[in-house]
Formats: sequence, structure tokens, C-alpha cells
Amino acid sequence: MAEKIDSLNTERKRVQQSIVDEAVEMVETRKKNKTILVLYKEYWHHGIIGIAAGRICELYRKPAILFSLKEDGITAVGSARSIEEVNIYELIKECSGKLLKFGGHSQAAGLSIRKDDIEEFISQIEMEAENRYFIKDMVNVNADMELGIEDINEELYDRIQSAGPYGEGFEAPCFCIRNVIVLSDRMTEKKHHIMVLEDQKGNRIPAVKWFGEDESFEGRCFDVTCRIGRNNYSKDAGIQLTLEYMVESFGKFKKLFEGEIIDERKTTVENLLRKYPNAQIFYEGLQTACPVENTIDRFSVKNCKELVFLSTPANTEIFKEVIALANPEKVIINFAVLSNYTFKGFVLNLLGLIKHIIKRRDGRAYIDELSLKLCVEENIVKAGLKYLGSSGMLNYTLSDDEQKVYLSEGKGVADRNAFMAKKNLFDALAEKNAYQQFILKMEIDKFREYLK
Repeated sequence: MAEKIDSLNTERKRVQQSIVDEAVEMVETRKKNKTILVLYKEYWHHGIIGIAAGRICELYRKPAILFSLKEDGITAVGSARSIEEVNIYELIKECSGKLLKFGGHSQAAGLSIRKDDIEEFISQIEMEAENRYFIKDMVNVNADMELGIEDINEELYDRIQSAGPYGEGFEAPCFCIRNVIVLSDRMTEKKHHIMVLEDQKGNRIPAVKWFGEDESFEGRCFDVTCRIGRNNYSKDAGIQLTLEYMVESFGKFKKLFEGEIIDERKTTVENLLRKYPNAQIFYEGLQTACPVENTIDRFSVKNCKELVFLSTPANTEIFKEVIALANPEKVIINFAVLSNYTFKGFVLNLLGLIKHIIKRRDGRAYIDELSLKLCVEENIVKAGLKYLGSSGMLNYTLSDDEQKVYLSEGKGVADRNAFMAKKNLFDALAEKNAYQQFILKMEIDKFREYLK
């Protein structure tokens, strides 16, 4: 029964993603300027369109209604999800003349209509939404309190947590912070923005904005609303803000780094530790390959005077992010411990990690955790999993947000996608190896250009 449930859930996720992908294409090509996103495809699964409507609503920060056709070929059913500013039930009620039935509340609703009446309903509700909610550049936000970054600490986090649990009808407190500068902004493939913010007094804090803009926020100043939490990927991770709204403001921008960059690429690890005994040592990769204890990674980095790069960061965005969080006086480039980006080496390391996770952790892991241990981007981890899966060496399932993975041993049977999966992984690793060689040979002055 568990295997059957797992199989059904995997198929549900595949169908859901297919609907979301098609809906996004429809929005981008035909609906992007609409106040409400009303979309219809006859063959969409009407048991899943509610989840997909919620995803479209999150992506575009607009109310969304998705319709699909029932088996009778006459009736279409719809599922609606909305943002806080728009009462979707009242909007549907105002346009309900052609509806067979509808119900719901301010943030979600269900409705049904004859297939022949869909186009008329879409035109009517799009016009009504435009008339009611025409002011697109104004957002009303109820923030509980205005804070400065210097006010955010472990004591405040603990006090917030002690008042929980939070949920529908009892939201976690929302805070407003003014005039913060985005020092670094690393975008993931899902358009999540991993940022480091600085206030006008020089205080810094990590932050994330889920499903943000296509463009980087880096180098700009904002008033933001946020909630205070932690990054769940590391037990050593500190406080992290989850940003909700960002309104561009005018503040004095400061450089990410104004200290000294020192080249120690020819120095042995032993001499390096002797020379910089109080430095914070950055390392991302397999711990079995690291000769130094008590290293830090992108999630556990703290403010320090000296920061040593023992390994090459996975990319220049992570390089900037780590330096922004550490805010050191000196950055020491060493790169004595390198990740293995050969195809064979990477696959063996990934298999070793997977076996450990299956044995010790019931096969559960975070994609970002695997990314950190292999010192690659998330898309390369997923390419590696896809290759192992299509080769019959692994069974795996990604969570809906593709941030968690569930692993189990494969049945040893390759499928028709194995060749392309291997090629895609091989090409991605070739690019990583070229990047590593480039950064190893780069002149020390060039590193400063990445920190402007």
C-alpha cells in the first residue's frame, strides 16, 4: 500500500508540474498584464487544478482561477486561489450570472460553469478585477512592528517562537525594516533570491525571498516587510529573514567589501593555519576530504576579521555571499582542497553520500545539503540524481518545491533516458571543471572585481 501511495504521489506531482508549466506559458504569452489570471484547458486534471492555481497565484502574486472540463464534456469546473488584497469570493459572486454553482471564502473558491459560457465569464471577471483592483503599485501591508537589523537577535527569535505555533488565523509576526541595501543576491533556478542585506549603520543579515523577480535585487535599496526564522538546511545556521514585500527606496549604497585580499594559493594548509590562527575557515565539500576541523560553510558563516577560502566556492555568487555575511577585514585565497568535478569522481562521491543517507537517515535529504557537500549548484545535483535514476542505480522522489529528496536503492534496470541524462551531467561537470581551473589561475586583483 505504501508503494502504491508513493507511486500515485509521484504521478500526481508529474501531472501538477505539467499543468503549472502550461499555465505559466499561457500567462507569459497572453495574460501577463491581467489583474486576475483565468486559464482554461479541457484536459487538465480537475483534482489537481486547485494546487496548480495556488502555485500560479504564488508565482505572479495575483489571484488565479484554473478551469478544466469534466467527463461529461459539457461542464467545466474551476478552482480559485487569491492574494490577501483580493477577495476572490466576492469577485466571483459579482460575476456569477452564468455560473452553475460556486462557493468558498476570500482566499480560495470553487466554481462550475457550462463550457460554452467560459469565455464570457473570463471577459467579465477580468474586467471586474481591473475596475476593482486597478491600483497595481500600491500594496496594503499590516506590519506588527518596525525594526532595525541590530534589533534582530537570538533572544527575539526565541520570544517569537515561544508564542507559536503559527498558522491560518494566527500568523507569525510581520516586521518592517527600512532602507536596507541588497549587498548580494544569488538566484536559484526556481527564482528564489538568497540575499545579504545591510542597513545604513553597517549591520548585515541573510535573507530569502521565495519566487521573486527575474532580475537581481543586488545593489538596490528597499523598505521591506519580513518574518524572522532560520535556514533549515544546517544545524549551525543563524537567523534568516523571509522577505514578503520589497519597495524600492533611496539609501546610501556601500561596497560589499573594502578590505584586503591576500593570495596564499601556494601556502600549505599547515602553514596557513599557523599564519592565520584566528581566521574563519570556509570549506564546502566532503568532510572526509578536508584536513581542517571546525570549518564554516555558506549557512554557518559569522562576522570575522579574517576569512580563509580553503575550497573554491561553487560559483562567484556564493563567493560574494560568504564575504558579505562575514564582512571581514582580510580575505585570504588558498583553495588547497578542491572538489572532484570529473564524471567518475563526482558520481562516486554522490553515490557515497546517497548510501550514507539511505543507511543513516532513512533516505531523506535536502537538495541544498547535497549541493553544499559536493560543492555544485542544485541543478547539477538533480542532474546527478536523474542519471543514477535512469541508469537503474537509484530510486528517488523530489518534494513539491524540489528542495527535499527521498532516496532508495534502484532495481538495476536502465531506461531510455539514461544516455541523455549521462550527457547532460557530463556537460555540466565539464563547465564546473573549467570554472575551477579559471578561478585557480585568476590574478588576485580580479577577485576584487567580483566584490564591487
